[in-house]
Amino acid sequence: MTESNDILVGSLAGKTIGSGLIVLPGQGNSLAACTDAGVVVLDVSTPRHAKKMLSTLRNFTDDPMHALVYSHGHHGYNSAVDLWQQHNVERGEAPPRLVAHENILKRYARYRETSELQARLALMQFPVGIPVEAMMSSFAMHDPTETFADSMDLVGGSRRVELLWAPSEVDDLSLIHISEPTRRTPISYAVV
Repeated sequence: MTESNDILVGSLAGKTIGSGLIVLPGQGNSLAACTDAGVVVLDVSTPRHAKKMLSTLRNFTDDPMHALVYSHGHHGYNSAVDLWQQHNVERGEAPPRLVAHENILKRYARYRETSELQARLALMQFPVGIPVEAMMSSFAMHDPTETFADSMDLVGGSRRVELLWAPSEVDDLSLIHISEPTRRTPISYAVV
């Protein structure tokens, strides 16, 4: 189990919510699902969370990373993608798939156009006493390598993973839907 005083890390962090379903200590409740194709992670969080998230994941499984799924495009939820990709390189594994709803590309374009304003607003919301340039650098955006419109079958096999577009507070929300032949009730999970 992961103990944290980080207000952005949920109380389920470091716990399993089912066999091969691990809540990671990221910004919100990031989820790792062990599948026949490898590990699928929903939201890899910020660079300051990445090391603990990877350590927690590796305490549960040594399976290769198959895909990193973006729940949505808000800053911080996937700014550590490069560190997770580097983890795969260090392990001699193929790069993970980077998957998001297609609307994230419009959001990222808007964020890139307004990056200084975004950083200034974040410093008003979270007054951590750093220069605006430092906040801007913490807002790394990594475009997905694959997008979908309404749904995507991400992984088949004994634990099927499907991504569904679930517009709500944001118009780029991806809901991860996990089903297994042996489980009566499928699991659906999203982070906003």
